[in-house]
Amino acid sequence: MASFRDNLFRNLTFHLRPTSSSTEIPYSGLLSWLLLAQLSYELFDTTYLTGRSMEPTFNDVGDVVLVDKFAFKSSLAGKLPGRSEEDGGSWGPIKGLSRGDVVIASGVHSLSPRYGFVCKRVVAVPGDVVHLDSLYHGVNDPRRGGKVAVPDGSVWLEGDNPPKSRDSRHYGVIPASLIIGRVVWRLWPWGPVSAERPEGVRRSTVELREGRGQRR
Repeated sequence: MASFRDNLFRNLTFHLRPTSSSTEIPYSGLLSWLLLAQLSYELFDTTYLTGRSMEPTFNDVGDVVLVDKFAFKSSLAGKLPGRSEEDGGSWGPIKGLSRGDVVIASGVHSLSPRYGFVCKRVVAVPGDVVHLDSLYHGVNDPRRGGKVAVPDGSVWLEGDNPPKSRDSRHYGVIPASLIIGRVVWRLWPWGPVSAERPEGVRRSTVELREGRGQRR
């Protein structure tokens, strides 16, 4: 995945040659533009997606998505309180994170060296218990048949195409601080991003915290 901002600044060159008043570059305007670009980057970003792990939600190549980064940045490191008790309590360093959200995470390469940035769906949040009996279908792992309780400040991520996805089934829970933002819209091809997995996708069994039931 390549950042739109990275591509923009990589190919952008300014030639500042103020030879006359008519050709002088409005430095204040340029500065304002740069500040606006940086502010926009802090709030939102666009990302190209490749790979089959999120099919059929996204195509294997060419999809461009809009990533909302503001909701997560505003509460990093516990600077702001988490959700209210009605919303399910605090989930560690990031508020506004829900099961079903599609997110972009960085630094996962430390857990799975082949991957840097990943796009996955949040399946379980702190306090939830993931049952590995159904989760580890097709995955040769000694933990098959066990359970994983998601600790504070962590989440469990999975792709929408389990046979083609390397996710928390392989590297376990990840720190919520690795999440860059939530995918809120697909810019190309144009369309919304649902918080529900597509019909027919096999789901993990998750025991929701506070005895709120189970889902697959």
